Amino acid sequence: MISFYDVDNKIDQSILDYLKSYIDDYIVKHRCCNQYPNCNHPKEQSNADLLDTNDSVLSILREDMYDKLHKYLNKTYLDISYLKCWALKNKGSNEETWHTHNFNKDIKEISFIMYLDETLLGTEFNTDNCFTITKPKKFKWLFFNSNIPHQPEIGNQDSYRYVIAGAVGVKNNESKYIIKNLWPTPIYMNLIKVPNNFKKLIKKFDYEKMPSGNGSYTIDKKIITKLPINFQKLIIQQINKYTKDYLKTSDNIKFKITTSWINEHDSNDWAHKHHHSNSMFSGVYYIHQPKNGGNLTFHQNPMIPNISFLTTELDYKQTTEATAREFQIEPEDGLLVIFPSFVSHSVQKNKSTEKRYSLAFNVFIEGSLGLDEGKLNFY
Repeated sequence: MISFYDVDNKIDQSILDYLKSYIDDYIVKHRCCNQYPNCNHPKEQSNADLLDTNDSVLSILREDMYDKLHKYLNKTYLDISYLKCWALKNKGSNEETWHTHNFNKDIKEISFIMYLDETLLGTEFNTDNCFTITKPKKFKWLFFNSNIPHQPEIGNQDSYRYVIAGAVGVKNNESKYIIKNLWPTPIYMNLIKVPNNFKKLIKKFDYEKMPSGNGSYTIDKKIITKLPINFQKLIIQQINKYTKDYLKTSDNIKFKITTSWINEHDSNDWAHKHHHSNSMFSGVYYIHQPKNGGNLTFHQNPMIPNISFLTTELDYKQTTEATAREFQIEPEDGLLVIFPSFVSHSVQKNKSTEKRYSLAFNVFIEGSLGLDEGKLNFY
């Protein structure tokens, strides 16, 4: 069976551009195998560890692939044995390369392909019943059983085609338990390219020292209104993706940015542990994050335990999102993070020689909540 699935709407053009750049660098640094170039793999193919990474964008892609795999197999729970994924970049080939995947024939294996571009050349399949050529549109997952022979369509085109392919081993264990992650604290992350001349613009604003003494911020606390209107709209769109697409808030509730400022951190500046008052959601957009500029750290609220209260410290072989007391994000230029304002967070010391710049903002309700005697209006 061969099936197609659309990617989640949070995977957009900015992520596509990032993926191409990432793949260009990854293929050079991580060739297909130890026998390269004296092997049978296409010369512009990476190793099979493309999605074995903590990279924020690749993590989004990996989780979306798993989500669609659940739908393809019509299973609520999947016991994943292994994941192999590689990238291919070429303009086509005139050589036949029929193959199957089947990394482990003892368990069920499903293969997947995604084209990052509209392409003239698709994938050829040779099943028991027919010979099929598929030419999927970009950003569509294509799933099929790994034992189906297939190959890149024979031919050439003028432009490069970028392809992500791989296979997932799934154990057939119907009695496996299920974990439901109830009442999580959702943290939204997305990469948005920093607009041209943005870094020059922000240096023209007036700054003042923070009360903590650990850095400076703009005197204007509605600084986003001084930034390009297209950028303002883009941030609002991202807030809506978080609040409407993910949190599914009602149409009568809107959200607006109430305050905003740009942080300027010199060498050795840092941000102490804090939360944002009189706000529902907060966000930070990294305009310039130098190497060793300091991670963003989220801290568990001691009044909202996950597994146990802080008075009971369990020992773990490895911490997860369900058990960790804190969670770190390594920022990069263009990273946007949105989170509930009550979540305590801090920023590590800037150990670089460059200034670190980020836009911070608070978001609150605009509209009405409730009905009748319980109705409350926000203006």
